[in-house]
Amino acid sequence: MNVRQVARPLMKELADYCNGSVSMGVRDRLNMVYVESSRSGNGITTLPDIGTAVPISQSVIAAPSSPRARRPSARRCSIR
Repeated sequence: MNVRQVARPLMKELADYCNGSVSMGVRDRLNMVYVESSRSGNGITTLPDIGTAVPISQSVIAAPSSPRARRPSARRCSIR
């Protein structure tokens, strides 16, 4: 079982709880590459395609080593 298969149901649960979307990505040099996404059933948000690369500076994915990820507010649900 790979990490995407393990994470998918947990991401869906979090997306439903937040009434939003949850994405997982990996760092590739100065980019974040989306490897999995899930959204709540509201159908309002669009999800990035798997494999989409976004500059880290424009990404909303917080890397565990980043100061943003360590702040408690970065882990709270936000409805957009």
